[in-house]
Amino acid sequence: PTALLMDIAPIGYFLALAALVQITLAYRLPKTQEVDVDKRFDWREYRRAVYIRTNLRTVTGHRTILLSIVGLSIFWSISQVMIAAFPAFAKATLGENNTVVIQGILACTGFGIVVGSMIAGRISRGHIETGLIPVGSFGIALGVLLVPFIDNAPTLAAVFFGLGIFGGLFIIPLNALIQFHGHENDIGVILAGNNFIQNVAMLSFLALTVSFSIYGLPVERLLGLLAIVALAGAVYTLYRLPQALARFVFTAAIVRAYRLEVLGFKNIPESGGVLMLGNQISRIDWAILQMSCPRPLRFLMERSMYNRWFLRPFMDFFGAIPISRGSDREAIRSITDALNIGDVVCLFPGGTISRTGELSGFQHGYQLAAKNADGVILPFYLDGIWDDVFSHLSARTKILSRSTAERNLIVAFGKPLPMNTSATDLKQNLFELSLDSWRRNDTHHRDGNRR
Repeated sequence: PTALLMDIAPIGYFLALAALVQITLAYRLPKTQEVDVDKRFDWREYRRAVYIRTNLRTVTGHRTILLSIVGLSIFWSISQVMIAAFPAFAKATLGENNTVVIQGILACTGFGIVVGSMIAGRISRGHIETGLIPVGSFGIALGVLLVPFIDNAPTLAAVFFGLGIFGGLFIIPLNALIQFHGHENDIGVILAGNNFIQNVAMLSFLALTVSFSIYGLPVERLLGLLAIVALAGAVYTLYRLPQALARFVFTAAIVRAYRLEVLGFKNIPESGGVLMLGNQISRIDWAILQMSCPRPLRFLMERSMYNRWFLRPFMDFFGAIPISRGSDREAIRSITDALNIGDVVCLFPGGTISRTGELSGFQHGYQLAAKNADGVILPFYLDGIWDDVFSHLSARTKILSRSTAERNLIVAFGKPLPMNTSATDLKQNLFELSLDSWRRNDTHHRDGNRR
C-alpha cells in the first residue's frame, strides 16, 4: 500500500494544484450586482433542511426547468455508471487490463462532449435550438445500446466518442433552457437545486452499480439496464418535443444556407401568454420564428388549407389555429383561449406575404383577440429572406440577388408591450425593429466585403 500511494501521489499533487487555481479564478470573478448584506447563513435552518426544501420548491415549480434537470441528471448518472462499470466490461469482453487503454477509451467520451458542445453552440448561436435535445437523446440511447455488442477497442473508442458528441448536443440546450426560464433572482437557487438533484441521481445509479457487484451480476446486464433507461428517456423527450425535432429537421434541410442571428432574445417572456406580431416575408417564416424561440409557437392557417385531409393531422399536431378570410369569431376565441392558458400565438398583421420585406398592410384583427386575453404582445421583425425562393419577389430578381455565400437571416424581437397597445404604437415598434435589423445586416455586408 505504501508503494502504491507513492506511485499515485503525483496525481494528488496535481489535483491540489488544480483546486488552488480554481479558487484563484473564483475570486477573480467580477461582481455583477450588489451583495445583499442582510442575508445570513443559518445553521439551524440548514440542519432542518429548510434551504434544500426551498431550492426544490423553486425547481419543481417550473415544469420546463424540472424536466431539463431530470434530463441532465439521467445523462450524468449514465455517464457515472459507464465510468464505474467499463473497466470490468473491458476485462471480461476485451481481455484488457491496461489502464491506459481503458481510460483512453473512456476519455474519448470527454473529447466527444467538447466537439458536441461546440457543434451545439454553433447551431444555437443567438438562440436555443431545442431540436437538438431529442437528436442528442436518441444518439445517447443508440450508443449505450451498441456498447455491449462490441468486442474490440478501436470500435469502442469510436462509439464512446459518438456518445460524447450526442451528449454535448443534449446537455447544452438543456442548460440553456434552465438559464432562460429561471428568473434572475432565483437562478442561484435553481442551480443549487439542480446540483442537488443531479448528485442524488448519480449516487443512486452508483448504488445500483455496487449492488450488481455485490450480488455478482454480469456487467452486461447493467449496461442493458442503462440502455433501457436511455431509450425510455429518448422516447419521452420525443414525446415532449416533437415540434422541436420536426422543425430542426426541416430547417436543417431547407434553411441550411442561412446564418441565423437573433436580436433581443432576452425580450422573449419565459412564461405566460404571448401574442407575437410582425412582418411576413416568406412561406417558411413559421420555421424561422420557431427556430428563434425556445417556446412552442402556434400559428394561424387559412381554413381551406387546414381542412385538407392530408394536412389536418399535422396542423393539429403543431397546434395550428384555422381562420377564414375576413372576420372569424371562432378563430379569435381560439387565439384568446390559447393566450389565457399561457401559449405563444404568432400572427402576421399584414395578412399576406410581403413583396418588399415590409408590412404589406396592417389589419387590426389582433386587437379583438388581445382584448380579453392575458399576457403581452411581442413585436418581431424578419430580415434576410424576402428575396429568396420562398418569397413573393419576382423570379428574375431572385436570380440576380441570390448569392452562393451564406446569407444573414435576422430575427429581431422588441420589448414586450401591453395587450391594449394601439396599432399606431405597434407599427412604430416594428419600424424601429426594422431599422435595427437593417443596420445589423449592413454591418454584416461590410464585414463580408472586407474579408
